[in-house]
Formats: sequence, C-alpha cells, structure tokens
Amino acid sequence: TWERCEQGLEFSYGWSIAIDSGDPNNILLSVAPGPRQAHSKDSAFSTLYRKPFGTNSWTEVRTGLPSTDEHCAFVLASDPRNPGAFHASSGGQHTYHSLDGGETWHQTLPGKLPSTGRCNDILCL
Repeated sequence: TWERCEQGLEFSYGWSIAIDSGDPNNILLSVAPGPRQAHSKDSAFSTLYRKPFGTNSWTEVRTGLPSTDEHCAFVLASDPRNPGAFHASSGGQHTYHSLDGGETWHQTLPGKLPSTGRCNDILCL
C-alpha cells in the first residue's frame, strides 16, 4: 500500500531521492519550492531533507551544505559499497559527501565544476 509521507517537508517539489544502501528506512530527498527554484541559477533555492529510521517526519539537513539560496536542487546518490554514505551535487556547483547517513556533509571537490553543464546524475560504483 502507498501512504503519504510529507510531514515536516516545507516544499513539495521533489527533485532527487536516495535510499541508504545499508538501511532502506534512511531516505534523503532534495526539494525546492518549485521547478524554477530547483533548476534556475537566477532564482535558486533548494534544500535537503532526511527521514531516518523509526520516524514519520522529514528533517531539514544543513550541516556542511551551502545556504539554501546559493544552489539549484541537489542530485543525490547512495554508495552501495559504503552503507550510510551519500553523495550530492547541484548543477555547476560543488559536490558533497556524507558518511553518517546524511546528517552532516563535506565538500568533495575543491572549487566549482565547469559552469557550462549541469549534473543530472551521480553514479556510485
């Protein structure tokens, strides 16, 4: 059966989702107020939410990430070889990784990616 699970989410435009390879109940979601804020650098505004095991509510994740108005929506991936590890990237901006189930984040690449493209996918092998 399907059930709604938007409790705690400030925004309803979901862009990317990732599920912890070691705990399928630990879920990350990239959201924005709408498509323009998710994809346009001129009006960028997005954030990450986490729904850990045993909870029915989403919690915003900010530790180690840039301000919500400094980036487009993150593309997310979980690392199948490292339970609890996630990766996040927004188009033309920095990339980040988390080793604690998405609670805290650290910049992966020093500096910005080329601004001529957009990151639409992250692949963890």
